Amino acid sequence: MKTLRILFIAIVAAIGMPAMADDYETLTVSLIDGSEIETSLFDFNVIKFEKGNMLFNNGDQTVKTFDMKTLHKMYFKTNGTSIEGTEAGENAEGIAIFTTSGLKVGTSVNDLQKLPRGIYIIRQGEIAKKVMLK
Repeated sequence: MKTLRILFIAIVAAIGMPAMADDYETLTVSLIDGSEIETSLFDFNVIKFEKGNMLFNNGDQTVKTFDMKTLHKMYFKTNGTSIEGTEAGENAEGIAIFTTSGLKVGTSVNDLQKLPRGIYIIRQGEIAKKVMLK
């Protein structure tokens, strides 16, 4: 029963990937042992299922193989922001994150990554940028 559920999720992901993955950067596979494996969506273009395995293929080449019995779930993931850091570093002093209504909701890039989807304004000193988390 669990294998059928995982197979169904994998098939839906494989069919929906071209339509859903446009804004995402990676596909994360969570295994039953608790580990997670991230694969860039640029590394493969097809998911195949053969002999109890899920294969990530790029053309004729297999990029990654997973035993279906070890899979727990899979999901798409993105960084959620185009901000990769600040001039003073990831946890720089003086960063302020605001909602569009002016409510201060964070003081570091790490705080930004924990926020729900939406539009935020990031200010450091005299520089302010608007970002959208998807």
